[in-house]
Order: sequence, then structure tokens, then C-alpha cells
Amino acid sequence: MKEKWSRWVPIENLVGKYDIKHIRHDMNSCEILLTNYHNKQENMRVTFDKYPLSFKVCNESLRVADINYLSDTYGDEFYVDWNFFKIIDSLYVQALSNQSYGFFKEEYFTHFVFMDADTILDVVATDEPKIEI
Repeated sequence: MKEKWSRWVPIENLVGKYDIKHIRHDMNSCEILLTNYHNKQENMRVTFDKYPLSFKVCNESLRVADINYLSDTYGDEFYVDWNFFKIIDSLYVQALSNQSYGFFKEEYFTHFVFMDADTILDVVATDEPKIEI
């Protein structure tokens, strides 16, 4: 089964591309601070109030197969000027479910992806995050 990526619009009228500035997590939450690529004074804070079940951070050079999949399936314009995505039928979520011997059911999770020029951040959570500009 192929993953299905979709653009995620975390807030209405979102304009611009963002860079991941920092990621902070503790046992209760995960916070991602992003900076507007064109206006470094504008920040976006994404907070998962419930600690996400899993997240991974990779240099984009380790995810070339994913980037090629996006280009081949959706075209470069799908992701080049956009940072926020959700994945349906996620291989990452499937792997987590398998590792838990099915205790965690895939249908209860959302796979969020944050991409910038150098970094791909995957977050698997049960709830939508809180967004602040």
C-alpha cells in the first residue's frame, strides 16, 4: 500500500515557507518553533499538548527516496514551497503498530510531517497540535 501525502494547512491563510528553528520535548508535550523563511521576525509555535507517541528528525539527504516519491507522485510544486503535511497509510505508523504487536491501532494516529530545506520531522500523535503565530 502506498502512502498518501496531503498538504496540511495548520491555520487559515497561512502564507510562506518556514524553517525549523528548534524542537523541545519533555514527558508532557512537544513544541516545534518555526521561523518564516522570508520574514525571520515571524515565528510559528506548534505544540502537541499530549506527548506525541513518536517523532523522528532526519537530515533531508537521508530521505531522498521520500523526496523522489513526492516529486514523481505529486510534482515538485507540491512540496518545494510548503512545509506541512499529513500522511495516510503511513509506513512509519504501520511500523509503530507492528512493534507494539497491534496494541496501538493505526487508525487512532495521525502522521504529521514538517519539512524545511535541510530537515524532515515526522510526528505521530493522537491529537491535532495547537498553533500560534
